[in-house]
Amino acid sequence: MARTKQTARRSVRALITLTRFYLPPDQEWPVWSVEEGGDPHAGPLDGVEGAHWMRIGRLIDDPEQAVYIIDWSLLHHFKAFQSSPACAEFLRNLPESKKTPASTIPGAEMQQLTLDDDVSLSPPGSRFLLLKDCTETCLRNFYQIITLTTFSVPGTLDSNTWPQLFKPLREKFRGTMPSGPHVTNEHPHNWRWTSNAWFMALEEDSWAAEKFGTAAKREGRAGDDASSHAIFCHIYLWKGFSNPRKQEAAAAADPGAAEKRQRALAKTKPPATAHVQERWAIRSIPSWRMEEDVSCENADEEKEEEEEEDEEEAEEI
Repeated sequence: MARTKQTARRSVRALITLTRFYLPPDQEWPVWSVEEGGDPHAGPLDGVEGAHWMRIGRLIDDPEQAVYIIDWSLLHHFKAFQSSPACAEFLRNLPESKKTPASTIPGAEMQQLTLDDDVSLSPPGSRFLLLKDCTETCLRNFYQIITLTTFSVPGTLDSNTWPQLFKPLREKFRGTMPSGPHVTNEHPHNWRWTSNAWFMALEEDSWAAEKFGTAAKREGRAGDDASSHAIFCHIYLWKGFSNPRKQEAAAAADPGAAEKRQRALAKTKPPATAHVQERWAIRSIPSWRMEEDVSCENADEEKEEEEEEDEEEAEEI
């Protein structure tokens, strides 16, 4: 089923999930067995309420590592899908490693799966990193070449504390722009508002647990702050460059640029205690037929807000 291009600016903060999986180098896309007219690249997601723009990313430094990215309209749409057999089948065809082969349900059975079905399928496990936009920047739908930096910050993430955890980190990392001898931004005056976005993790996956340790339960119990952490993700989009892939590769290979990146990351400690920086190449699945340039409304207004003193009000997560 073909999708239509999203043009309207959302009135709520962007909500996305990242699911990491193994994708052989000779396989361009993950596919599901579907009946005629179904979307083999969306599989069980096809027709799921609230599931929007779907993208596949490959880790540039390790192309066998991939990620399936989904935009969600509302949190309850994701929760309904997460607890459904359709979600279990979605994950069964996204193996976590080379040693875990993909397994699919025949297309006829796939078409019969709904959010209310009660069938025996493997439990999904912790495969979704659920991220929510915490700056309302104009970078809402990221694609092409990106630099993803994931930070761990001590503390318990809830509707009251997240601004206090996030603001010091953003201030330390603010203004960090990739550089190198062959890096030339076509829009240097506007790079901060068109190329940067911050997300906070509402739910963590097994990858985050492996990199940063298992997050403490967030029920607000006494003593949790000593061992809990919050995850924040910074995304830098290379779309504004004349040749994103070439210039990103040049910046990654340049020793001077690498040293500058390390200095910028070192400044974030504290408040951050650990970080992971990755280079990803992101593409929409074929059925979405998205235009390469996603417009961003009200960018000037958001720029003015960004320049003001950041007295952020707590927002219910």
